[in-house]
Amino acid sequence: MDRLSLERGYFRRPSGAAVYLIGANFWPKKSGPWMYREPWDADGIQRDLSELAQLGANVVRTFCFLPDFLPSPDAIDTTALQRLEMLVELAAQQELWSVPTFLVGHMSGENWAPDWSLGRDWYTDAGLLRASELLVQAVVTRFSGDARIAAYLVTNEWPLFAGVATPANGFAWAERMCAAVRGADPHALVSLGDGSWDMMAGEQTGLPTPALKETIDFVGPHFYPKETDSLRHSGFAAFAMRMLQPFGLPVLLEEFGCSSDQTTDENAAHYYRTVLWSAFGAGNCGSLFWNSHDFACEDKPPYDHHPYELHFGVLRTDGSPKPQAEEVRRFARVMRGHDPDEWQPQAAEALIGRCSYYTTAFPFDWGWTKKQLNNLYLQAYVTASLAGLNAAFVDLTSLEACPATKLLLLPCLQQITTEDVAQLYRFADGGGTVYLSCGGEPWFPGLADFIGAKPNIRYGLVEPPAGVPINLRLTSEGAAFTRAAAGERELGFSVRGAERLAAPLRCSPLDATVLALDNRDDPALLLRPLGKGRVVFLTYPLEYYALNGLEGNADNPLWKVYAMVAKIGGVRPPISTGVPDVQCFVRRAVRKPPRQRILLVNHAWRDVQANLTDGEGRPVRGLSDVESGEQAASANVRLGPKAVRIFERTL
Repeated sequence: MDRLSLERGYFRRPSGAAVYLIGANFWPKKSGPWMYREPWDADGIQRDLSELAQLGANVVRTFCFLPDFLPSPDAIDTTALQRLEMLVELAAQQELWSVPTFLVGHMSGENWAPDWSLGRDWYTDAGLLRASELLVQAVVTRFSGDARIAAYLVTNEWPLFAGVATPANGFAWAERMCAAVRGADPHALVSLGDGSWDMMAGEQTGLPTPALKETIDFVGPHFYPKETDSLRHSGFAAFAMRMLQPFGLPVLLEEFGCSSDQTTDENAAHYYRTVLWSAFGAGNCGSLFWNSHDFACEDKPPYDHHPYELHFGVLRTDGSPKPQAEEVRRFARVMRGHDPDEWQPQAAEALIGRCSYYTTAFPFDWGWTKKQLNNLYLQAYVTASLAGLNAAFVDLTSLEACPATKLLLLPCLQQITTEDVAQLYRFADGGGTVYLSCGGEPWFPGLADFIGAKPNIRYGLVEPPAGVPINLRLTSEGAAFTRAAAGERELGFSVRGAERLAAPLRCSPLDATVLALDNRDDPALLLRPLGKGRVVFLTYPLEYYALNGLEGNADNPLWKVYAMVAKIGGVRPPISTGVPDVQCFVRRAVRKPPRQRILLVNHAWRDVQANLTDGEGRPVRGLSDVESGEQAASANVRLGPKAVRIFERTL
């Protein structure tokens, strides 16, 4: 096997060829995490790995179970270490790289700490730090320079086991563990295995991804989303990849999956399909599902008290594939023929701005919680996708590093710093279009100057919405930025959520043009020229409304507002589908002849008929199905429920 490096966003062979990692989190099906205690079954494990490899997998993530590897603070169990090495060799025999995970105390709904460690802090206790380093160094030393190892992960979802540290303690701990890895093998690739929940999910973990971007080699999200809206649920995979990309590190999807006890296998296949292809479309470097096989150890913890954890496998205990295994097989087949150096992703047409309060902890923050901000960013991402926009994320403090993108979306903006404000002015002055919607009591200094309208607010009080539902009626000036017919120029929105958070910010225009009025004929959407650019202000927190209730995006026309804003900013996607539920990811060939690859992901649970047009509104001709080689008869493409298709065309 070739030893992999990590360059230009991908794992690579010594030749420089990129390898897209596709594989599973792995425990033997007969033993689960008790593989270091149960009788060693090399033949059974080899069968498990062979069945996984036959799906097209090229990697497995393996685990060092803490109670078995660290029976005392100053000794590593040699039998456990030998079994790990045998597992790595069995995987290599199936052409599977391994990603060993060191500090595994949490697993599938239970925590297991060595008895001698109970009641102590894994982040700061000197004895625990030394024991952790001992384990890390023992494993890395055993495999130093070994081509069978793709990378290492320090932990498995560490905050669930060790608790939430202060950011300072979490950062110091992570730096120390990664230094232990590189001390034993300077060329080893390492990340934390923490799930990147702080940036991806808005959770407090004590492991600050922004600060750690110089310490780790890649970021690794773990997610099992629970939602009230099917479009947000389906769009979450691409959202998660995009939320982590601003840190400039490759994104390896380390964990996703679902139990056959919590969905039908047919619907699980739909989920696998949309996650795998959406994460790839969004630009990740690999995906690992949880997990390879169902387990046959229902009498052992954690499975005896979390029995649904028995059935996360894509393969059953008899080795037969579930429908989701066929999705893995299909995806892996395409990935084997995909050259990321040849097919470059189309640049984002829009940026969703993250305020500094999302990435930095400030004192006395009484605005949106970090989790609420995360939900608003997810809703904005899904809305942008419905509008046909390929959106990425940017921290407002880094906005100047994105001069090519001229559309910035700020959903329900409230908390903001003076540096954030300065960046917004510079962006608009430079020719950019800034969209922001009301996010509650303003923190923005001199908001009237920025939006070109005077907020009519009373201190500490909010105004009720103009009606239920809210109807936004386009003015003649607003209708100029939409193709809507005269009878379709009114957009209705359900008002949902807590009263203070759902309140609008009533405004009187100063030098802004009114694009839409509400039920009371009050300005609801305003356009203000600013420098070489412009600001579009929405007086209602429509993204927040969509977060509340069931299926908040069903018949929600907010995407039409985003499409209007894009037109105001002169933004035209390279390919449009004509169907909001179909997300389109476009790549361009580096070498001649000039070609495009068009990945279509249907997020809807129904059949749709996409009508592909280019940036000039012309039908897209000459489509060839990448998988079958068949020529499409026209620009009209049928997609079944949750279906995915990928086409190529010569420009």
